[in-house]
Amino acid sequence: MISVQQIIIFVVTLRPAPSGQMAFQHSMDRIIAGPVGGARFTIIYRSDALAVLRGAIMRIAGTTTDESLARHLTACLDGQAPADLDVHVRITTRS
Repeated sequence: MISVQQIIIFVVTLRPAPSGQMAFQHSMDRIIAGPVGGARFTIIYRSDALAVLRGAIMRIAGTTTDESLARHLTACLDGQAPADLDVHVRITTRS
């Protein structure tokens, strides 16, 4: 059984980089559809130029600070999302 202490809850803000504007909506569909780097997401807000998502991920090395989690998600998104994204993370619950 997974304990709550092993899960990090966070909010991520995604914006398309200037080169990724056209593929942003497709990228958002792919991110919402499946896990990214072990994280699952629900939509808080979504528009053509901004997405705010609530995420949950198992606590692993490299995901314990806002910056390290943003780097982890960015690296995973590079292989899954067709758009270049600016990623900003705020951890709301950490163990």
